[in-house]
Amino acid sequence: MKSRAYFVCLMLAWIASGCSEKVLTLKPSSDWLPKCHDGRLQIKVLPNPENVQHDYTEAWKAKGCRFYYYEIDPTGKQLDYKVSHPYGDTPMGAASYTEITFKYIDASGKEYQFKWYNNGIYEGDFLRLESIPIQVLTYPYKFDGSNSYPILLIVGIKGFERH
Repeated sequence: MKSRAYFVCLMLAWIASGCSEKVLTLKPSSDWLPKCHDGRLQIKVLPNPENVQHDYTEAWKAKGCRFYYYEIDPTGKQLDYKVSHPYGDTPMGAASYTEITFKYIDASGKEYQFKWYNNGIYEGDFLRLESIPIQVLTYPYKFDGSNSYPILLIVGIKGFERH
């Protein structure tokens, strides 16, 4: 009976400690480039929105890892900036992650949709435009024809550790 009470107390303490997740922050780092599975990493400047799908498809034919460099500049417009913390089911139970999405229109009128996500709860302001440009590496996340602009997944943010 004593061991059952001890077990119940231990379980209640464990549950109480896990009720609020720790908010994570991105750590500064110079190691921000993603790794390539076959070692042939290609980094190109992000093409115009209408050319992204074709250019990325060509990279698949060449059997390399193609990422696009882009500088999100404060002279453009950042619209619909959203941070969410959904949960997903995994074999180890429910896991939380952070998802940031926003639309960006550069000074010349080119439109892109960006998405960033990672496991854990992160403060979401590190991609919000202020006075300095944000340099990112990205690749196409989705081509479904429903948007006139590509949806791009951010896989590296200059100055921050890669995930």
